[in-house]
Amino acid sequence: MKFTKLIKLEIFKYKDNSLVQMLLLFFTILMPTAIFVMKNMQIPMLPGANSYFSFPQVWEYQAYSGSWLSFFFLGYLGVYIITSEIQFKTMRQNIINGMSRMDFFKGKIYIAILVSLYATLLFFVSTAIIGLLHQDAFDLAEIFEKQYYVVPRFFLLTFAYMVFGMMIAYLIKKPGLSMFFYFSYILFIEPLFRWWLHIKVLGQSKAIFYYPMNAIEDLAPLPLYKYAQNFSPKKDFFMLLSYSEATIISIISVIAFIAISYYFFSKRDI
Repeated sequence: MKFTKLIKLEIFKYKDNSLVQMLLLFFTILMPTAIFVMKNMQIPMLPGANSYFSFPQVWEYQAYSGSWLSFFFLGYLGVYIITSEIQFKTMRQNIINGMSRMDFFKGKIYIAILVSLYATLLFFVSTAIIGLLHQDAFDLAEIFEKQYYVVPRFFLLTFAYMVFGMMIAYLIKKPGLSMFFYFSYILFIEPLFRWWLHIKVLGQSKAIFYYPMNAIEDLAPLPLYKYAQNFSPKKDFFMLLSYSEATIISIISVIAFIAISYYFFSKRDI
């Protein structure tokens, strides 16, 4: 089945879905505005920066605030678009009506790409507007100073959260349990496992950072952490992965999420 037909089918399924509309609406409203909460939270600014909102630092602060929104709203959406098909038996009906499993699976990946592209476009436009409104003078070189890859990193981050949520849904199937495990794994299970294995058992090393969700988070970390690591007097002091390391591990993780999802989807009864 062609790409355009699969996309149209997925959009038709969810265009009137109130939960999908609500998740996308909240993301759309909060993406341009969440960064302003940092003033009230007293999150430290980078040394030498006048505000969170001027170039070039606005890219990193906006990406950091957007990463939380992607984790919550779009990761949730990734879980929902699979579990809702299972819960309402529309997945089974699609296959009975002649759609191949591969086409069904590709349709979900395509819609995740489409949503991620929308989120990335919103990130780019909102960041550009915020930065320009807080810029004293227009300087194209300053706008993108050392920030050439922040936009594709944000796309990768958003897409990774969505396909991870989809993988959890394919594995567990139950809506509530899938959602619980999605949030629990990212917030508690992986961090606690990393701490136990690498601090208590193996001893601390940089390998503690080479885990899927940690790498995805390091695509858009709190900028102050990156600054602190770069200026640490200890050469072996690590708080974050480099952007190159985070990108490579995230891409490998995304490929693994998709492969695991398709393996279980293709082998299990629907």
